[in-house]
Amino acid sequence: MPRIAKKIPKSPKSRAAVERLDLRFKSLTEVPEELTELVNLEELDLGSNQLRELPAAFKSLSKLKVLTLNSNRFESIPAVLAELPALERLHLMSGPLGQVTAEIPTIVNLNTLEITWSSEGPLPDSLGALVNLEVLLVKSTEAIALPATVLQLVRLKELQLAAPITALPEGLGALTELHILNCAESALTTVPADLVRCTKLRYLNLSNSAVEDIPDAFMDCQKLTIYLQGTKVAKERKEELAKAKGLSIIA
Repeated sequence: MPRIAKKIPKSPKSRAAVERLDLRFKSLTEVPEELTELVNLEELDLGSNQLRELPAAFKSLSKLKVLTLNSNRFESIPAVLAELPALERLHLMSGPLGQVTAEIPTIVNLNTLEITWSSEGPLPDSLGALVNLEVLLVKSTEAIALPATVLQLVRLKELQLAAPITALPEGLGALTELHILNCAESALTTVPADLVRCTKLRYLNLSNSAVEDIPDAFMDCQKLTIYLQGTKVAKERKEELAKAKGLSIIA
């Protein structure tokens, strides 16, 4: 694996050789112009700076696969990212994302999206256009909601919701590739029985949530671990669920 460069080389020849670059903690308020000349760059970490936007020239990074923008000042996901055909993973945590009304750009090959969302209410419907998404992590201190279009993410394998979400979209069982669903510390009081259609679901984390019961339909699930620590599910109910052959209850 190519080594991680810590600065942008001065010579054009050296710049062409850079495939991985770490520019964290550089107090950047804008992207250096010379960065967009790194045409072979595949991984870029611009975390812990003061960036608010990405320049149009950013689209020249046509080989970029992994982009980390954590702990910056982005209020929306930069639209220019839709012009990066190779981008597979985007990390945009710990910022004011969502404070302005904005669409999520259609990044056609994105398979991992990790974001912190700062406004209350549903995420944009445009989330559903990320049809190749396999991992979605949303962190928020607000009462967010998933849009119904999340059901279009038929390749989704891992859904991590670190937020006080109060309900899951109806029909979530349509996500038949789902392997992990994490709703720990959420405001959920019920779990949709429709989830049993997700036959590949192996981990359902409801710990420290407001969940009060688990539907009987889950008794027929296979190889499913449900985390119920700190919930309102009665001890007797947990013991009953634990008797199901296909369930493992962590209480």
